[in-house]
Amino acid sequence: MSNSRRLTFFTGENYEVPLDTGCTGCFIHQNINNLPAIFRPVFDRNGIRILQDNEVAVPGLYIISPIEHYDSINNFPIELYNTFSHARFHLMKVMKQFLGDDLLMVQTHSEGRLSGNAHYHEWFIPYWKSIADKYKIVPKIYLPKGRPGFDNYIADIYGYMQLFKYNKKTKQRIQKYNQLLTKYFNEI
Repeated sequence: MSNSRRLTFFTGENYEVPLDTGCTGCFIHQNINNLPAIFRPVFDRNGIRILQDNEVAVPGLYIISPIEHYDSINNFPIELYNTFSHARFHLMKVMKQFLGDDLLMVQTHSEGRLSGNAHYHEWFIPYWKSIADKYKIVPKIYLPKGRPGFDNYIADIYGYMQLFKYNKKTKQRIQKYNQLLTKYFNEI
């Protein structure tokens, strides 16, 4: 039986994560300064970080999470919850402001459990209209039939995220968004 698991980043790096570190989130936060620069936080304040997702190369797909391990937002101390809420509010605001005209909406999803080993986090998934239109797919959990403007589209978050491949253009977009968001957060 292995005492570790493999964590593969979309940039190609592989890490052996010791099972005793707790979880992927804990590993990332504990090793943040050793990860590729593209995964450095755009926000890092009072126990909360925002960074580009490490598993899929969707430009602008950010994760917000506490540095310390909490399996549910219900377990956050109130001060941490306030910082999380503040960061979440500004992340949504800045994404709408800076990510461009092709961005139509941002889907948010959270992962936390009432028990177990999940590291609570929320995803902010940008809905890039050009990609959705090209592949007739939207990053939604549910898309009602007959919704105006979405005839022949399917709702598939996972499928949508897999459409993005890591290449020079994607890397440049992610770096650009990271710079814009870092600047914004440093000024508030």
